[in-house]
Amino acid sequence: MIKKTNQYAFQESAGNRLLEMELEKNRRIKTYFSENDKTPNTDGYFEILRDDGIPLKRFVVQIKSTANGSVLRELRTGEYSYSADSAFFQYIQNNIDSNPAMFFLIDVENRRIFFKYLSSLYLSGLWLNMQREQVSEPQDKAHKTVTIHFNEVDIMIEEVFYQLCEDIHKGTAPAHRPVVRNPFNLIRAISDDQSITGMKVATASKTLTAYNPKVFISYSWTTDSYQARVLELATKLVEYGVDVILDQWDLKYGQDCNVFMESSIRDAEKVLILCDKSYKEKADTRTGGVGAETSIIKREIFKKHNYDKFIPVIMEDKDVSEILPTYLRTKRAVFFLKAEQREYKELFISIFGNIEFGYFPKGKDGEEPICWRTLEVDTNENRVLLIAENLIDCRCYNFQWKDITWEDCSLRKWLNEDFLYEAFTEEERERIVLVSNENPDNTRYFITGGKVTSDKVFLLSLDEAELYFRDDKDRQAILAQYALKGGNTSIDDYSIYSFPGSWWLRSPGGTGSFASLVNPDGVISVIGDFVSNNNVFVRPA
Repeated sequence: MIKKTNQYAFQESAGNRLLEMELEKNRRIKTYFSENDKTPNTDGYFEILRDDGIPLKRFVVQIKSTANGSVLRELRTGEYSYSADSAFFQYIQNNIDSNPAMFFLIDVENRRIFFKYLSSLYLSGLWLNMQREQVSEPQDKAHKTVTIHFNEVDIMIEEVFYQLCEDIHKGTAPAHRPVVRNPFNLIRAISDDQSITGMKVATASKTLTAYNPKVFISYSWTTDSYQARVLELATKLVEYGVDVILDQWDLKYGQDCNVFMESSIRDAEKVLILCDKSYKEKADTRTGGVGAETSIIKREIFKKHNYDKFIPVIMEDKDVSEILPTYLRTKRAVFFLKAEQREYKELFISIFGNIEFGYFPKGKDGEEPICWRTLEVDTNENRVLLIAENLIDCRCYNFQWKDITWEDCSLRKWLNEDFLYEAFTEEERERIVLVSNENPDNTRYFITGGKVTSDKVFLLSLDEAELYFRDDKDRQAILAQYALKGGNTSIDDYSIYSFPGSWWLRSPGGTGSFASLVNPDGVISVIGDFVSNNNVFVRPA
């Protein structure tokens, strides 16, 4: 009795033949495929050959074929997704130290071959995505399928594909992009009815989305060890929520390098310029890829005046004049010499910069977005310390002039009740961490700081105001629009002064009825002012 060939078997056979013809047409690859093999076993293998026909490297394969659009889903123009059984990918990950693996998806109807190189980094990202997508699935159904995303650069071209296989054999293949997460729970508001650039929005209709700043890394290809160092830095940034654009991940075979560089620099919110002696030489002489990127960067700086977008990073322990390109000599650079935790923190602070989060006030005159400066990044606890960039309101530290500490003052109550609920939505409030604040004594005047407090919103202490700012000028803060109009005070108009304001600290001042503050010139006043003074401004953290 002859068994009738079903549609799946026919489809698979047609896909295998199409793949065999494409791979073997230049006689540099020899295929050994099997049909109707069951997952998780492989569907055979292929070998890349030397010019004399001697095999160089064996690659195991899994081949899937489809003849209709119901399996290969087009998400948008040029982007597709495919749901596959997870067993094969688990099998490959468990045997990653043996032969490298390729996953092929054959679009039989349109004669297109999509492929993915299953490196360990790619597979790790696949499991993270799968867990995130299937977290709500019933236990008996969870982790059965994985979603593979393809785009036009994943369509196989024999010449380009063979070059990739050769590079895998030599150990120089591009790395796969890891999954971008949001460990600090940062969000931004975007308009429901319009697209925006960056983070700025002022509309009553908002949607909260995870905030992953997009960063392009510009660097000079020198030694293999330096490339590995750059890759390690990029991977670490991704782990902490930065959406990194890196040529080792994103520049595909056959893609125009100049178009990639120009679009990457244009689309990024920040550009890290990794400076070593080689980078400086190429930038100053406009040679190679660094020279092309330098021209693009300088054009954007001078045409758009977007100087803060570009962050020089010192990667070599030499005199700065030997490392920084000429056009960057006046910029403050971040040092990244030993990949220490504090160096990563400096980078994170430079990247995240100012974040718009919450709106204040919410009254008849409309809302003003609150802009926050990043002061500290705690990578152990996945927390970010922010302080308002501007002074948001004018309020007394305490309604009555009397001996008082931060624990019992009226300003603390207002910040953690009225302000918290007025400025932030419920979802935003859930993302604000309840922290335990030490309240040190004022050691100059021997005034007690009071008990430890638990706060969602607070003021900086004397020590923190000293620690988190470079100098007095950096500590200065101007008045937000609401505060310019007088804020909570009876004063009609502060805008006529047009100067930075003084702002409260939570630490005690020169007596029990004084609170310390920062003067308009940025100098810390340890003696402070009397707590019922309602002409001092509020800068919440």
